[in-house]
Amino acid sequence: MLAEVVEKLKKTKLKAAVPAGPGDVECDICTGRKHKAVKSCLVCLESYCQTHFERHEEFHSGKRHKVIDATGRLQQMICQKHEKLLEVFCRTDQQCVCMLCAMDEHKNHETVSTAAERTEKEKHLKETQSEIQQRIQQRQKDLEQLREAVESHKRSAQTAVEDSERIFTELIRSIERSRSEVTQRIRDQEKTAVSRAEGQMERLEQEIEDLKKRNTELEQLSHTEDHIHFLQSLQSLSAPPESTENISVSFLFSFDGVRESVCQLRLKLEDFCKEEMKKISVTHSNIVPRTREDFLQYSEMAEASVFSVEQFSCPVCLDLLKDPVTIHCGHSYCMSCITDCWDQEDQKRVYSCPQCRQTFSPRPALGKNTMLAEVVEKLKKTKLKAAVPAGPGDVECDICTGRKHKAVKFCLVCLESYCQTHFERHEEFHSGKRHKVIDAIGRLQQMICQKHEKLLEVFCRTDQQCVCMLCAIDEHKNHETVSTAAERTEKEKHLKETQSEIQQRIQQRQKDLEQLREAVESHKRSAQTAVEDSERIFTELIRSIERSRSEVTQRIRDQEKTAVSRAEGQMERLEQEIEDLKKRNTELEQLSHTEDHIHFLQSLQCLSAPPESTENISVSVLFSFDGVRESVCQLRLKLEDFCKEEMKKISVTHSNIVPRTREDFLQYSHQFTLDPNTAHKHLSLSEENRVVTYTHTPQPYPDHPDRFDRYYQVLCRESVSGRCYWELEWSGSDVYISVSYKSISRKGSGCECLFGYNDQSWRLSCSPSSFSFRHNNKETELPVSSSCRRIGVYVDHRAGTLSFYSVSDTMNLIHTVQTTFTQTLYPGFYVWGRQSSAKLL
Repeated sequence: MLAEVVEKLKKTKLKAAVPAGPGDVECDICTGRKHKAVKSCLVCLESYCQTHFERHEEFHSGKRHKVIDATGRLQQMICQKHEKLLEVFCRTDQQCVCMLCAMDEHKNHETVSTAAERTEKEKHLKETQSEIQQRIQQRQKDLEQLREAVESHKRSAQTAVEDSERIFTELIRSIERSRSEVTQRIRDQEKTAVSRAEGQMERLEQEIEDLKKRNTELEQLSHTEDHIHFLQSLQSLSAPPESTENISVSFLFSFDGVRESVCQLRLKLEDFCKEEMKKISVTHSNIVPRTREDFLQYSEMAEASVFSVEQFSCPVCLDLLKDPVTIHCGHSYCMSCITDCWDQEDQKRVYSCPQCRQTFSPRPALGKNTMLAEVVEKLKKTKLKAAVPAGPGDVECDICTGRKHKAVKFCLVCLESYCQTHFERHEEFHSGKRHKVIDAIGRLQQMICQKHEKLLEVFCRTDQQCVCMLCAIDEHKNHETVSTAAERTEKEKHLKETQSEIQQRIQQRQKDLEQLREAVESHKRSAQTAVEDSERIFTELIRSIERSRSEVTQRIRDQEKTAVSRAEGQMERLEQEIEDLKKRNTELEQLSHTEDHIHFLQSLQCLSAPPESTENISVSVLFSFDGVRESVCQLRLKLEDFCKEEMKKISVTHSNIVPRTREDFLQYSHQFTLDPNTAHKHLSLSEENRVVTYTHTPQPYPDHPDRFDRYYQVLCRESVSGRCYWELEWSGSDVYISVSYKSISRKGSGCECLFGYNDQSWRLSCSPSSFSFRHNNKETELPVSSSCRRIGVYVDHRAGTLSFYSVSDTMNLIHTVQTTFTQTLYPGFYVWGRQSSAKLL
């Protein structure tokens, strides 16, 4: 044995065997540290390093084994069922199969050799390559056009700047106003809006963190081998964490209105500025504004990794050699083991080696092999270091005596947990049996039936729980039952859907967070610009309006920068798409030259579809600045000598101005009528379809696809557009005042049909005792009195504002929400209860 060990050491040192690195194919024969494989045998279905390949060739020198360069796709080339080479292609199922599959499951299918199918597929491959090349040419053309448009836009901006500066030098005077008040207003509103945005960002970051945590938990659960734990844990993890409120940036308004107000001066031609100064604006299309850580693993006792523990195990007791002795044939045993064996042969006076059966007579004298003993002692130390004692929270080995070691595997047949040492013995002892083994778990009691002490290997779909076989044929006899593995397969589909939804929500929330951050920065920039502009203008007490040229110039430059930046982003995406297309074309070209038909057919499907195209490229954002020159020219023509009228009071306003008084609201008033085709049969419409009343007697409405058939609801015929206000009076016990998308479901009793219980509708619930608001099944109790029976509803669709007011002598806000409306809205009502009604005013 010692001679063999020395010989192996020599070969190990002499041969420059290359250890397998990341991404390399490992040798299937090497023990200990794996070497890099150089060849794969399609008959033996194994990969070999240079050393083991030479041995393979020597051993099979008289046979013709098909050998290819080492491949990490060996398992993909082999039938998982028959362990045969996938040399047939089933056109019916579009997959590679082995000859046995072709004669069995695919017997009546259209099958051809992989080589023949490759020839056919290569035709489509060439077509795909041709399409990709055409797309590359088209995208290169688009890129060139976009570059030309950017240059044209820059020239237009430069011309506008030069023209506006020339004209502004001809303007005479400007009026100064008290700048401190306006500056303070800007700063106060900036502080309020930014504070509100920062609160939303904190909630968004928390939601993203919760979603990532849930996604990690689901990902970890998807990799568990324990079907029972999977099914028991999935229910509590399948529902994603609650979402925060809809994020809106509409309150982060622009301060462009300040600059506009400052510029709106009424000028007189003689003593006073006689005409209103034209608002100078630059119009534009909607411009919306770890590295991998490598971990180095260090091994102790490197010399022990060259040999396996089995080499130094006693063939009799199968444990590490104790007091090793080497007999004349060269085999080694424990002193006590070989002594016991030979003691039983004393009567024959002939002693044999338990391994090779070589006989000895007389009985050989035994002496301890000191060198072998030293090697075994080193192995013992290594093994002791490798065995990790069980710590708090670890699963303990059920076999260890004394100090328990950490369990690494659990046998579902023996129902025991094993450390690495005892697991290896378990595998040796049950080498001829198929025991199902999973990673060690501490949930053993959860996997065992408390009544029968059997494994919970059946899932009852009727009761949605794991049961044992005895339970399945007893208490759950007539229930729908399947194996836990089958139910897991079914549940994994829903798990993937849940993970996909969570990932989409993470992406959406990250996008919302980024947009909110950008909006905050844009808001701060806008506030800063407004302060600077107003201070500059306010310091010009009877000065020429040429001061305004810097503002206009800055506007031009800012919008030029924004538009060019957006165009450059489009150019980057175009360049990336061109690069992706060229890469895909190269991959297809390389695939066309591979000699491996199986790899060709398996890889073609995922490569045949070209990369997704970017959005359609538009140059409409690269507008012309001709309007600036026209506005400045009109201003110059209307000014003669001096601005003699005080500048109008400038207020800090923004685009989303909410009305304050009832008169303000009434200027947005709209008349609505109820749609009889949507009314539930227990709702009666009257007064030219402007009053809805609950009635116990069904109404003779005809069947209609738009009619609510389970909930007492009705929608209006007219939609809400722009800014819209309407009033109504309610009475009775339960009335919901709603706005809803037209796409809300009408049939059935699910949440998707009921106002406020889905993302399609928003509602104010009115009852004699309280008001509450509900959207997407999230309810908010409102601490306001419900005594008011007249309600005003205000919607600013573009700004995403929905507000409810109690209407009396004054307008009192009940509740408001800020969201983003993605569809047209329709007013609606839910009316239930005796004498309950709603009347549109």
